[in-house]
Amino acid sequence: MISWGIKTSKNMEKQSIYLRKVLQSDIKLIFEWANDKDARNNSFKTKEITWAEHETWFENTLKDLKTRHYILCYNGNDIGQIRVKIEEENQGKISYSIDKAYRGLGFGKIILQLCENALLEEFKDFYLYADVKKSNIASQVIFKTLGYNESIENDVFKYNKKININK
Repeated sequence: MISWGIKTSKNMEKQSIYLRKVLQSDIKLIFEWANDKDARNNSFKTKEITWAEHETWFENTLKDLKTRHYILCYNGNDIGQIRVKIEEENQGKISYSIDKAYRGLGFGKIILQLCENALLEEFKDFYLYADVKKSNIASQVIFKTLGYNESIENDVFKYNKKININK
């Protein structure tokens, strides 16, 4: 369980909020989140994912030593997922989603903060980046709020940030 000192809104202060590693038993939940209409629209691959495709991807992701995949838990409920694919020794690509019932409540920012903290437990210095569609305003705001550098290439908003233990 990963739950460091994060800033939350007043109504979340006394709530239990943390990241846990994705488990085999999460396969169906992740599948449902991946095929959520808004998640598909915000993805660069908008086609619905089949169960067979998901099952193969999920099994490979669980075994992949270069992937960190977490579930955000809030008051005993699984409400989102975040995945970092480590592409180089100290660099990883972020992908995340929040359950539709919890969107717009600040959990996107929280899941990214907790993931950054989790990575700092493992790496002294780490570069994170994400590609965000022009239409995904919510993610753009979250990355900018958390101090990610922004650039735009061919209508793709690119975010990057160096995290380190000497913040």
